[in-house]
Amino acid sequence: MTELLADIILTEDQKSIIESTAEKILKSLGVQPRLKGVRYIIAAVLMLIQSPRIPMTKPNGVYPTIARMYGVKMNSVERCMRYVIEELFLKGNMERIIELCGYIDPDKMSMTVSSFLCYLAKETYLHCTGSSERIV
Repeated sequence: MTELLADIILTEDQKSIIESTAEKILKSLGVQPRLKGVRYIIAAVLMLIQSPRIPMTKPNGVYPTIARMYGVKMNSVERCMRYVIEELFLKGNMERIIELCGYIDPDKMSMTVSSFLCYLAKETYLHCTGSSERIV
């Protein structure tokens, strides 16, 4: 299990494949690619696959790093990602969402950004490697 959580060095081609795969999975869930948060989610998935132990909000975590990449505030990154997830649960393909995430509480009909990113990173990794091993 320890080696599965080690940082991974990816080539530019591998990064492109991961980004493309994450985008395809998001589209299959019913996400509108025009939403700003989609870019942030794809960047976060790439970061989580490269460094599975990266924190979300610490200074070198997912949100601050994406905020610096896109020249926006950290709160904006989290808010845009949350909006994508909210839209997904309102208008998305619920069968596919349940397939990806497992049980969804019908009273809440949503999930945290970090939970969604972990599910999406795992699914993307599995698609890219053809592996059945869990990384997240």
